[in-house]
Amino acid sequence: MTQKIYIGPTIPGVVTNGTIFKDKLPEHIEKKAEENKNIARLIIPIGDVLEAKKRLNIEGSVEYAAYKNLQSRKGVNNEYI
Repeated sequence: MTQKIYIGPTIPGVVTNGTIFKDKLPEHIEKKAEENKNIARLIIPIGDVLEAKKRLNIEGSVEYAAYKNLQSRKGVNNEYI
């Protein structure tokens, strides 16, 4: 697995914004990403982080929509890094 990074909002007990995954996703995150595709959409190859973070601010982009969907959930940290 290529190194990946989570660029979504912090989800307490699940994943923190900016977490880097070196080999594979931890089982609990893999399960949550399967349950909620918006989490999966925000776990990206680390080499794509600059472009993907730009798209977080572009209304209509996949990243923007995924971030906003997760951000709207109760208890989710609403800050960008």
